[in-house]
Amino acid sequence: MLMKFIVNSLLMIAIITIYPLCSLGNEQRERTIQQITRIRPNVRIDEIRSDPFSLLKGEIQDDILSINVEYSGGHETHVFDVYWNGIVTRSYPGQTQLYIKHNANGDDAKAKINETIRFRLVGLHKPMIIMLRVEKTQSLTIKYGVPQGR
Repeated sequence: MLMKFIVNSLLMIAIITIYPLCSLGNEQRERTIQQITRIRPNVRIDEIRSDPFSLLKGEIQDDILSINVEYSGGHETHVFDVYWNGIVTRSYPGQTQLYIKHNANGDDAKAKINETIRFRLVGLHKPMIIMLRVEKTQSLTIKYGVPQGR
């Protein structure tokens, strides 16, 4: 009986110790809903510094833009901001660009973090085609309230 208790105790200690280590390689994080930062149309977006990250996916539900990103880190709080200069084309549906910037706060850890960041779409009217832009290398197009077939 004592041997069974010891074995079970050691098994529980192993699970408690090892389980957190399993998630270090690819951690999933979620945050609260943020606001898009409105900037003047004449502001050069490339002058706003950004640390490396990958844009994996984007979608809109109930006027909330959800963006799935991946970056290296694990020691510091990473900050993501979405900037909009208010420029919309006069086409139907309208088209605009949102710029995603990342501040790693000096975190040089190597863990791969997969995170969903959310932004409330205030000031953007439906229907709209949104181009999410990450520097000059990545972009993703999302339809916001655009009727099927467009």
